Amino acid sequence: MFRTAAATLLTLALAAPAAMAETATVSEPLAGASLQSSGTALSVYYTETTGDDFEIVAFYTDADAPRDPARLVLQLSDGERARITLPGAPEARFSIVRSGDMVQVTDEAGAQDSLG
Repeated sequence: MFRTAAATLLTLALAAPAAMAETATVSEPLAGASLQSSGTALSVYYTETTGDDFEIVAFYTDADAPRDPARLVLQLSDGERARITLPGAPEARFSIVRSGDMVQVTDEAGAQDSLG
């Protein structure tokens, strides 16, 4: 029984990094998260604005210009979603979802690639 439990935990531990690479969750203001998609690195955080909206700020770089980050800003209300592609990196596709006090960013290009 111990061996079965240990094997299950090892399998879950090895599988976790693949899932974490595709989705990042930010659960409090000014906390950040990062992920990569098709050679593009994206870092994101949010701040609370007046009213119920969150201002979501993302910085991204691509492999051709890693020292020249670009900035993207958007506002989302609870339950809203934005799907984005980035200037200079059209192969990178992200989905940003606001749910309560959390913002979740998903690498849609990587999710699509893993489906085949």
